[in-house]
Amino acid sequence: MSSLSHIALPAINFTIFMVTMIVLLKKPLHVFISSRKESFKLISDEAKKKLCAAEERLGTARARRERLDRDIAELIHRMESQGAREVESIIAAAKERTRRMHEDAKLHIARELTKLKHELYRECVQSACARAEQQLTATLSAPAQAASLATRSEREISRAVSTVARSL
Repeated sequence: MSSLSHIALPAINFTIFMVTMIVLLKKPLHVFISSRKESFKLISDEAKKKLCAAEERLGTARARRERLDRDIAELIHRMESQGAREVESIIAAAKERTRRMHEDAKLHIARELTKLKHELYRECVQSACARAEQQLTATLSAPAQAASLATRSEREISRAVSTVARSL
């Protein structure tokens, strides 16, 4: 029995100690665990609120970024199309200036050509009259020369005038 009492007495003492501890510490332990549970619940609720707020800000930021991306793409498209229109208008203006310069050059050349033709015809008429006068002077006498010269000159002048009139 002594060996049984050696084991039983400490077991009984331990059981009494545990029961006493449970009875004495049950309420403070329950209060501590409840307060920790509430503390964790408050922390969890606060974390959930912060998470919801962060997700809302993230959604707002994503929507804003998407809107900015669309605005940037639209702006780039507008700038490219405006640049293309400007290039087209610059090219059209350059072509128009080139066309006008060609027309002006053609008109100037035509005027100069007409002026040179008139000068050439005038010189030809003068040269023909002078040549006719020299030939008449050499072949005719003075009174006959004058009458023949007048007739020939009239014919040559009328031919030259009609030639000039036809060429214009």
